[in-house]
Amino acid sequence: MQIILLLLSFFSTKTYIIDANTNYLKTNIIINKTDINNDGIASATFNLYKDNKIINTYKTDDNGRIILSLDNGKYTLKETTKTTWFKLEKINLNVENKDLTINFKSKRIKPCGIRIINFDDNENIITNSIFKIYKNKEEIGENNTGGLLPGTYKIKQSYVDDSFLLNKKEYKLKLKENFDITSMTSFKVGGVVKKVYFPANQKEFVALLQAVKNPIVLGSCSNVIFSSQGYDGVVISTIKMNNMSVRGTKMLLECGVKGPMASQTAYQNGLSGFEFMIGFPGSIGGN
Repeated sequence: MQIILLLLSFFSTKTYIIDANTNYLKTNIIINKTDINNDGIASATFNLYKDNKIINTYKTDDNGRIILSLDNGKYTLKETTKTTWFKLEKINLNVENKDLTINFKSKRIKPCGIRIINFDDNENIITNSIFKIYKNKEEIGENNTGGLLPGTYKIKQSYVDDSFLLNKKEYKLKLKENFDITSMTSFKVGGVVKKVYFPANQKEFVALLQAVKNPIVLGSCSNVIFSSQGYDGVVISTIKMNNMSVRGTKMLLECGVKGPMASQTAYQNGLSGFEFMIGFPGSIGGN
C-alpha cells in the first residue's frame, strides 16, 4: 500500500491524499505438459482467454513448459494444437497473487482408421474401385487408411471399373474418439464410449458388422443407461438409418425411425394403427 501526497497550489491550499493500491504485482503460472512418462511435449499451442476474448497465445518449449505472468483475475487456458497425438487440455484459472504450477499429464490419442467398401445395386462388393481421402483439401490416403487423428475428412471416388459410373458425390466423415453418449440417451446420463459408428443405410450397417468385432447395436437409447465410467468398446448406432416410404396401405420403415415420426407419417397418409407410437420415445428397431 502506498500513500501519495499531492500538493496543489494553483487555486487551493488544501492537501489531497490519494490512496493508491499496489495491485500491480504479477503472478507467475508455470504450465507443464508431459506425456504419461513425464516427457515434455514441445510446441503445444495454448490460447489464454479473459472475458471470453483471446488475450495471448503461447507455445510450450522443448521441455513442454510455459511460464505466464498474469495480473489478478479469472482466465481460461485452452489448448488449440492442430496436429497432436495427445489429448487437448483446458483449465480455468483464478489468479490471486499466488504463484501456481499446473501439470498436464496428457494421454496419447489412439489412431483412427477409415475402411471404404463399395457396393453395387445388388449389394455385391466392387473390388476395382478407388476412393481418395482428404483432410483440409490435402490428400492423405485412399480406401483403407490408418493412423489418422480424430477430425473431419472428405471422401471422393477417383476410379471405378469401366462397367460402373464414377460416383461424383463427396462424402463427409467425422472421426471422434471417446464419444460422449450422454446426449443420445433419454435419461441424459452416461459416459464416454471408445468408438461409435453411425451407418446411414443397410449396406453400411452390414459392412460394419463384418468389419467390427463384438459391437453393441443401439437405436435411440430410449431405455439404455451407460455407466458414468464409460465403455471401452464399440457401439453401432442406427439413428441415421431413418428413411421411410408409404406404398398403398403399407409403410416401410428403417430401424432408426423414431416412434412419433412414424405415427405422424401414418396419419398424414390416412393410415391407422400407429396412434400409440406418438408418445413412444424409442426407435422402430429397438433400444
